[in-house]
Amino acid sequence: DYFLIRAKGNYLSVLGKTKAAIELYDHALAIKPNDNQTLRNKGVALIKLGEMKAAIELFENALAINPNDYYALHNKGIVLSNIGDMKAAIDLFDQALAIKPNDFAILRSKGVALNELGEMRSAIELFDRALTIKPDDCSALRDKGVALSKLGEMKTAIELFDRALAVKPDDVSTLCQKGVTLCDLGERKAALELFDRALAADPNNYY
Repeated sequence: DYFLIRAKGNYLSVLGKTKAAIELYDHALAIKPNDNQTLRNKGVALIKLGEMKAAIELFENALAINPNDYYALHNKGIVLSNIGDMKAAIDLFDQALAIKPNDFAILRSKGVALNELGEMRSAIELFDRALTIKPDDCSALRDKGVALSKLGEMKTAIELFDRALAVKPDDVSTLCQKGVTLCDLGERKAALELFDRALAADPNNYY
């Protein structure tokens, strides 16, 4: 039963057993080669392994079967943003949002890409839309804080980092971003404490 095989692959993927999940997706695809859900789920697993080109091919195969698969559009956009093609990624996010306008993950992904392009105000608008859906999401709070810090609004950014850390006290990325912002404000001792907390959670974090 390829449904059961795919479901087990999804479960293993959530557990971080990516290679085992891919083996099951391959088994499912051997039974039903044109199942777009299995194709895109395997693509997501390949992203975790850093196999971006192979992931893109799978998302394109899924979209050939169902051009309105917003999940595949979103994840192809994530891959393109990861390899630095922000404009192409944003185009895919827009296509996905045209199908599902209030999807939290797509709104946040487009915001991150716009932030990377230096379009902070537009990014903040998207983070705000995402936060109306999930007001206590650590990542969206942090992302909005990063955009605000780039605009020089350091104190408001720190408030957002604090809200994010109230949700996830050991979130390494948020600890680092708050530390960097405190450095910019000249509060280096407080920044060092945050970097130490981040290193306690992730001792090999190069950032």
